[in-house]
Amino acid sequence: MLKIKNIQILPFGISLFFLVVYIFLPTSNSSIDSWAYALYIKQAKDLFLPHHLLNGAMGLLWVKFVGIFIKADVLRSMLIINALFATAILYILGITLKELGVEVKKVAIWVAFVGSSWAIMRYATENEVYIFPIFFSLLGSYFFIKAKHNQKFWFVFLSGLFAAFACLFHQIMFFWWLALLIGIAYRRCFRSFMGFAIPALIVPIAYLLVLVLYYNQPCTLNVFIHFVFNDYYSGAAGISTGLSSFLLLIIGIARSFLQIHGYIINLNQFSVLFVLGGLISILFFAWSLANIKKVQWKWVNIKSQIVWVHLLAILLQLFFALLSSGNAEFMVMIPLLLSVVLSQIMKNEIKFIGLITFAMFVWNLSFGLIPLKIYNLDNNRAIAAQVIKHQKESNQPLYVLFNRPRVENEVEYSLGFCPQNLITGIQYEAIDIIKERIDSALLKGVLVYTDCVNRPKTLSRETLTITNTFEEQFSEYTFKKADSINTLTGKYYLYVMSR
Repeated sequence: MLKIKNIQILPFGISLFFLVVYIFLPTSNSSIDSWAYALYIKQAKDLFLPHHLLNGAMGLLWVKFVGIFIKADVLRSMLIINALFATAILYILGITLKELGVEVKKVAIWVAFVGSSWAIMRYATENEVYIFPIFFSLLGSYFFIKAKHNQKFWFVFLSGLFAAFACLFHQIMFFWWLALLIGIAYRRCFRSFMGFAIPALIVPIAYLLVLVLYYNQPCTLNVFIHFVFNDYYSGAAGISTGLSSFLLLIIGIARSFLQIHGYIINLNQFSVLFVLGGLISILFFAWSLANIKKVQWKWVNIKSQIVWVHLLAILLQLFFALLSSGNAEFMVMIPLLLSVVLSQIMKNEIKFIGLITFAMFVWNLSFGLIPLKIYNLDNNRAIAAQVIKHQKESNQPLYVLFNRPRVENEVEYSLGFCPQNLITGIQYEAIDIIKERIDSALLKGVLVYTDCVNRPKTLSRETLTITNTFEEQFSEYTFKKADSINTLTGKYYLYVMSR
């Protein structure tokens, strides 16, 4: 299947179709992390971050390679490589399903299903860190299945190697690796178990090499553990449970397949075509339900090792996502794993899944890729542009921002240095220091702007998890509107602050 002459034309053509979609519809609203990763690659710093160790180095190699031929923007180059790897994921999925005995038409439908899911669409068009590891984890599953069918040690070794290598691109892929390891252990062959497990040594070895050679840290157990789990020690990540985590988990599962965001209700203000796309999508979802009775369920196949191993991977990923406040980013692999499981327990599903796939594609195109490509999601891009414009002035304005890191990352990416005239307006551990900074600027006659007042209340994870009490905390100041911008999430204002 890997040879060009044996390529299945239909699945391969569908993969190329999605490549075109991903390449031509990258987001224009990159996240905080996306700008930060692009900045690190551009400045060749912090290339080996513990949570996703090799992502930065991979990005730098790609940018250097592209630079041999053309002078390309780093962020744009990273959007392209994510699109390429997402397409490769779809093709590898195709040959994996073929290895499982799925007929070509069904393979094509399941490949399109995964390619149309919001989890893949979102990160194929963004500079995030989830596409690379999914690619390598899927290769791990492919060779796991090959080893099951062919009983060759070499396939077991490659499965373990790729599954472990994926963990170097993101630690979240440990659970996929663990599910495959349990599957290998279930075969009760010590040689196969060691063949799968031994390649995992590349993970601690890589971390040690980075720790000693890149960060020049002493090679002690305490330092090593702190480095590997740095995000948890620093507070950047944590474990949480409760009703809110469960609700966010449910939302995250839904968002793995469909773009769900409060700005959707505003899209009719931009074009009636978005509404039309939504109506078409709903119509096809309804049509798919009318065909669900034709689907036959082969529940007995859950006993198949390949099925329950990938089902276990889904459950492990969901459990960890639950412990991580229902983080949707930790569920990006769910549509892919689900396609492997469902392709084995569903029969006569072509029309049903085909209709769902088309509905999902139209929905995510209409409410996701197209609006996020054309319009501003919020006011961060506009503020960043204004900050950049005024950076050369001697009397730069002071900005008190709702999302300082997001604006700061874009400005630093563009200018090459971190702006000193941006402060947060929502983190109040040191509110007196913030007020002192504002008062000092006002006494010097420096303009002080803020976007923390009168923000839109569009339903999103941000509004669900962040409480904005800026007006209460800064009630001794007055605010005068200076500018505004219409965005997908509503109208944002920039205010001038004064005593």
